[in-house]
Parts: sequence; structure tokens; C-alpha cells
Amino acid sequence: MACGAATLLCAVAFAADAPPDFNRDVAPILRKYCQGCHNADETNADLRLDVYDEILKGGEHGAALVPGDAKVSRIIRLTTGQAEPAMPPKDEKQPSPDEIAVLAAWIDAGAKGPSGDAPARTLLLTPALAPAK
Repeated sequence: MACGAATLLCAVAFAADAPPDFNRDVAPILRKYCQGCHNADETNADLRLDVYDEILKGGEHGAALVPGDAKVSRIIRLTTGQAEPAMPPKDEKQPSPDEIAVLAAWIDAGAKGPSGDAPARTLLLTPALAPAK
């Protein structure tokens, strides 16, 4: 719970500056921690986080985010441990409090897409992985 409060305080501080940019600030975080399991080929929980309008659409558990309200957004609640299951899974690399604060500030600022308008269909590139040998 303390992590969640600190994250939201960081988000407020971040929001005092220019809001996070989707391409520059948000997409790299989603690529790093989320898109391995939430992409066109593997849509765990029927959720894709590799395409902007799919992020807004959400998955089998509803909306991933509520533009303008990070506190109630599922993606923030899952990454801060305020909701279950923990995301990313506990055995995976976790986003830092600063990275979560960037996501929260972006959501609080309206979760604008790449052009600043929502929704825009923008494909986020994910690397192709070679099969394990």
C-alpha cells in the first residue's frame, strides 16, 4: 500500500511538468514489462498492450485504464500490488516506482495517444524472439 501512495505522489510531481508522451515515455515501459504476454500473438487475459487503441479497449477483466484517473486504473493497481494478480508476475522483472509514476502521470493527464489524440491506431513494435533451443 505504501508503494501505491508513493507512486501516486511521484505521479503528481511528474504531472507538474509536461505530461508524459506516449511514444517517448509510456510505450518503452509497456514494451519492457508487458508486451511479452500482451501482444498480437499472445493475448493473456484477452488484453493487448502493443497497440494504443487496444490498450484503451482493455481485456477480459475490463478496462486496463481510466483516462484521467490513475488511482482506479487496473494497470496501476496491478503494478502497485493494490489488486491481484500482481503484474508483471512476481517472478518477472518489475517496473521501478519511477516507471509506474510515469504510467500514472500519463493516465492522469488523459492517456493521450501518439498524436495527442485518442484513440489512434499505432502499432508498437515488439522484437521477434527465436525459439528456445
